[in-house]
Amino acid sequence: MKTGTPPGSMAARWIIPNGSQEGDDPPGKFSYTDTPRLERQLPCHITYTSQAVHDVLKEGFEKSPMFQGRIQGLGPRYCPSIEDKINRFADKERHQLFVEPEGWDTCEIYVNGFSSSLPEDVQFKALRKIEGFENVKMFRPGYAIEYDYFPPNQLKLSLETHLVKTCSSLGK
Repeated sequence: MKTGTPPGSMAARWIIPNGSQEGDDPPGKFSYTDTPRLERQLPCHITYTSQAVHDVLKEGFEKSPMFQGRIQGLGPRYCPSIEDKINRFADKERHQLFVEPEGWDTCEIYVNGFSSSLPEDVQFKALRKIEGFENVKMFRPGYAIEYDYFPPNQLKLSLETHLVKTCSSLGK
């Protein structure tokens, strides 16, 4: 399988002119345990790519492991990279990005919708073309990875697969 990430956390004194996206009220939970409900939330923001962003990203397509065929796995769900969106939806002038603060005590943000396997310099140059990110600082570039997956019912509690006999299971 494969997956990708956006440029990992950026810092900026950014102003996102396209509005904010407030959290659920009341906030939902990821757990069915008795964990307390969130008391407060940080708003997310919305911005968009542009033709200028697309032009910069296209400069790196020939260096992308996804486009060169070095990564061939299927994703666990359809969540396309920014280069895939630009390639598949060439008729679109822009793509929506969610700007998600990573916490109360950090300047780091997660740019949902900008997963990329392009070279670091191309990612950075393109980010600086996004409205509101003109002065962004990139901490880590985005990347794509390919990995193996085993359905949980094929694994023992030790995480060994049921399909391979080990010395311990043969009584040796």
